[in-house]
Amino acid sequence: EPPTVARIQEQLVTRTAEELRGLRLPEPAQLVTYSLFTGPGEPLGIRIVYLSDHDVSSDALELIVEDIRQRVAIADARVVLVRVNATLEPLVFARNSAVVTPAIAATLDIAGQSISEYPMLRGTVTGGGEPGEHAGIADERTEAIVSYLVEKWHVPGDVVTRSATDQPPRTTTLTISVAVFGKS
Repeated sequence: EPPTVARIQEQLVTRTAEELRGLRLPEPAQLVTYSLFTGPGEPLGIRIVYLSDHDVSSDALELIVEDIRQRVAIADARVVLVRVNATLEPLVFARNSAVVTPAIAATLDIAGQSISEYPMLRGTVTGGGEPGEHAGIADERTEAIVSYLVEKWHVPGDVVTRSATDQPPRTTTLTISVAVFGKS
C-alpha cells in the first residue's frame, strides 16, 4: 500500500530536522527556529528564523543557503532567512514616570509579537533611573514593561527577566535572547 500524504509529510519533517541539526549561523546570529513551506508547483521552502542585531551579510547568506540545500539534498529549495532583532531601541520614560507611552508601546509591541510567536525567546528588562528621581522608579518602569507584555501579548511573566538600576540614564532597555535547553 502506498504511503499516505500525512506519512510523507512526517518523513520529510523528520528528515529535515535531522539534516538541519547542528546548523550554524555566523556570529552573533543565533538560530531561533525553522519551518517548512510549499505551494503548488513550488520547490520546498525552508524559513530560518534567527536572532541578531544585524542582518547576515550577503556572502554569509549565500553560504547558508547552499549549506541548507546540501543538507536537505534539494538543490532548488527556497531558503528564506528572517531576523528577529535582539536589542530594541531604548525605552525613554518621562522624569519620575513609569507610564508606557505610545512610543514605548510601539517598541514593546515588536518584542511582544516576537516573544509570542517564538516561545523559545526570552526577554530581559533593565529599568533605569536618574539621581533625583523617586526611589524605586527603575523597578516601577521594569514592572510597567512586564505588565504591558503580559496583558497585551500574553507573554508569561517568567519569560521576562527583570533588573533595575537607579543609575543614569533614565532609559530602560529590553533585550531578547534564545533559551537553550530551557535556560535563557
